[in-house]
Amino acid sequence: MTDRNEDSSKEEHHGGALYPCQPTKPRDEDCCGNGCSTCVFDLYELQLSRWRQRCQRIDEQNDEEDIEKDEIISIFEYRSFRLIDIIDHSPILYFTFEIPNNKKLPMARGQHLVARCTDKNDVSIVRPYTPVSAPHQRGSFQVAVKIYEEGAMSRSMKTWKIGSSVDWRGPFGHLHTVHEKCQQLVMLAGGTGITPMIQFADQILSNEDSETRILLCYSAHDADEIIQKERFDRWKDFWNFKIHYFITGEQANEKKEEKIWRYGDEVHHQHLDKQWFEGHLIQFKNVDPSDQLFFVCGSTLFNNAMKQLVREMFKVTDERIVTFS
Repeated sequence: MTDRNEDSSKEEHHGGALYPCQPTKPRDEDCCGNGCSTCVFDLYELQLSRWRQRCQRIDEQNDEEDIEKDEIISIFEYRSFRLIDIIDHSPILYFTFEIPNNKKLPMARGQHLVARCTDKNDVSIVRPYTPVSAPHQRGSFQVAVKIYEEGAMSRSMKTWKIGSSVDWRGPFGHLHTVHEKCQQLVMLAGGTGITPMIQFADQILSNEDSETRILLCYSAHDADEIIQKERFDRWKDFWNFKIHYFITGEQANEKKEEKIWRYGDEVHHQHLDKQWFEGHLIQFKNVDPSDQLFFVCGSTLFNNAMKQLVREMFKVTDERIVTFS
């Protein structure tokens, strides 16, 4: 591809082709400095990457009109997607949306989308969701949502029907690739925070050459809130995957749970805490700390507690702890 001056913000002509305007880099003062999960500089890098891709496609003599049609979803504006399937595993609902023309979303693993709907007073409600479907899946994407009786978004979702149109925007989030080079990846997930973990685990387990071991600690209030249990059951057959379930609700429903758990499931009716880690250190001692990575995703309270615990127990730097918002 022909080199272009990155300070230019005007359309360029080259060999008869008209290139789109290059994004303008934000000034330092445009960043608030609060560590936002989607910083103005992150958005700029995404815009710049897409600008380069579009210029390359023009270099390859693709028609500009076709390029516009490929913009399935945008981080700058909402696009409507048609709901084509609903699976009710209360309190978890799985919503599947159609992607036009059998396209796929331009997403990397661990990134999320933002959904928008309105309440009865026509007030907009927005929430982030990470698809549980693979990023490379064509024709549709699926999200898993825990329904809360008093939740504003949940009340709106209960009105969704097959054929409903829902507004989505994205993708957002950083691109994480360091996990591909570590010996052991420890995933600490709370509730629906399991969704980005599923994508990364799928990538590792789908690669026959990967020698990364996965230790997944999945915390949920009740057993019926476990997302994608069938997938975890299949993954248990892999030599490099191990999962521990932590059920934190005060009263366990034995009849309900006996329909969920399978032979060999590691189930703990307790919180994921320092005491548990101390009793299972053998799973960590044989791994060099510099060759071990921790992924954390859950509520703000869960994330803060897990990060503090990992720092104290394993003496790792923050560079070895990746938190998903």
